[in-house]
Amino acid sequence: MRPAFCFLILLHAFSFSLASQVLSHRQGIDILHYDWKIEISEESDTILGKADIKIQFTRALTHFYLDFNAPDSNGKGMFISAISENGKPLTYQHKAEQLRIDRPVMVGDNIAITISYYGVPGDGLIISRNKFGDRTYFSDHWPNRAHHYLPVIDHPSEKATSEFGIRCAPHLQVVSNGIIRERTLVADSLQWVRWYSNVPLPVKVQVFAAAPFSVQEVASINGIMVSSWVFPQNRAEGFLDYMAAAEVLQQFIYWLGEGGIPLQKLANVQSKTRYGGMENAGCIFYFEESVNGKRDQEGLFAHEIAHQWFGNTVTEADWPHIWLSEGFATYLAEIYKQEVKGEVAFRAGMDIAR
Repeated sequence: MRPAFCFLILLHAFSFSLASQVLSHRQGIDILHYDWKIEISEESDTILGKADIKIQFTRALTHFYLDFNAPDSNGKGMFISAISENGKPLTYQHKAEQLRIDRPVMVGDNIAITISYYGVPGDGLIISRNKFGDRTYFSDHWPNRAHHYLPVIDHPSEKATSEFGIRCAPHLQVVSNGIIRERTLVADSLQWVRWYSNVPLPVKVQVFAAAPFSVQEVASINGIMVSSWVFPQNRAEGFLDYMAAAEVLQQFIYWLGEGGIPLQKLANVQSKTRYGGMENAGCIFYFEESVNGKRDQEGLFAHEIAHQWFGNTVTEADWPHIWLSEGFATYLAEIYKQEVKGEVAFRAGMDIAR
């Protein structure tokens, strides 16, 4: 997140402090792995979803909860088709933003459940058209908007490994966290793409994008492949602008080390995010006007790449602490600016950040 949103972030943090007091319904649950399968359509905003979730329990419960939006009065939200464990149906209650699953468990139990569902996302997944008129799909989860279309524990304290499997039109490129495991043409008008991340992460930075992209591999920095994913119509400008991300990553690894950062690769993606930039782990989304051919977004790249250490690897335990990761990212972006543009630029940036 960019500094321009810091005041908004603080307001969010204080409001979430109240929500944090009612997290008791999530206690006793440790999500180990999410496997989301999403089918998106060119003709409709309705998605078809299937979530296979592995859970370990740290206390005995008669039932447990996930965050998952039910349909609202406008018909936006998710309708559940079925919930099962090893093929056996489970009973559940789905109201407002909570999904209650009636399944007694003991301390140390591990279970795997499957949730099948469909609906039109009210938020969290931006289905729209980019500035060139192409239909696009971008996850936009921060701070706690993933549950609008994914069954999750939508809180930064809960980290899990994950994978996204996307069924979509074959002209779309799909990018997500981690590494690509599969891309298969299943019909003339349908492909299956699967990405897998072996790094435990909060769902706020676990995302996918599907859009027409031109893709360039820029450089391998300490074994981390840096790539640019930009809209084809501004391909030349985008490749020029986003090349700076490799330089930022190299400098930060020199300063901070690479140990522990959740990067199996670093994709820099032109997107429809509502923010200036969004620090999704190894799959950073930037606002679509970040491409202009002027290479003037180094500060934005530095801020979001700094979050790979502070926010993604070292994550806030609760919402009131969000200022910690934003503070580190803001300061490191200005330190990078000092390195490449000098003291005057650094001081000016720090004055703005205050």
